[in-house]
Amino acid sequence: MFSKMMKYNMTLLALLSMFVIACSVYERARPIEVRKAVQPIRIGVNPQTPPYIFKKDNKTVGIEADFAKAMANKIGRPMQFVEMPWERLIPALLDNKIDIIMSGMSITKARKLSVSFTRPYMTNGLMTLMRTADSQIYTSVEKVYNTSQNIGVVKGTTADVFARRKCPRATVGSYIRTEDAVRALKRQGVTLFINDGPIIAWLFAQNDTEFSALFVPMTEEYTAWAIRPGNDDLIKKLDDILDEWEKDGTIRRILKRWLPYM
Repeated sequence: MFSKMMKYNMTLLALLSMFVIACSVYERARPIEVRKAVQPIRIGVNPQTPPYIFKKDNKTVGIEADFAKAMANKIGRPMQFVEMPWERLIPALLDNKIDIIMSGMSITKARKLSVSFTRPYMTNGLMTLMRTADSQIYTSVEKVYNTSQNIGVVKGTTADVFARRKCPRATVGSYIRTEDAVRALKRQGVTLFINDGPIIAWLFAQNDTEFSALFVPMTEEYTAWAIRPGNDDLIKKLDDILDEWEKDGTIRRILKRWLPYM
């Protein structure tokens, strides 16, 4: 009896050992799943256009910065700001160097030929900034159209195109950065500076003793985010987010934070 029990136990032990070895071999043979790191969404910006997006205390801030952070959190991806001059934004998007442009870009027919846009989050128009000393001269948009003085614009913007078409008597000077055009205005290098209403309002609020503004929109424009053509999934996600933000007041809260005077 004892001999039979010994044989039974030894057989059971042998089977158990075979099972453990088999499991060990399976674990070694099973391929290891490697999880890919979530790629950040690359956001193209020109951080010299307050209040849309600009630098403050070495941080990127503004309307678009707030939208970008909230958007990245919503879609569950980290984000990365990719800074470049304004005129390089669309080429960088088409070259797949960035995934989205969030820099206060207006929807235009010309831009729609090369990029796709989300639904707009804001309506605005071009306005005019001037030195306070000239505020009694430029009291209407007609006087802006008929000026023979120098007008400053940012290169590649809707203001650049607009000033050349609507102000034929003026000499239009294109600047790479908003701050360069504002510096020229201060130093009397230009008499007028034309840009988006929110930018003009921001600059006036920061320099209300030195500058005046003609707060009469000369155009009607729609501000949105630009996406590479064919990226329909991303456009759908972003449009859904904007729809949700419109309903819950997120868009209004962010705009009000940076544009309390608009």
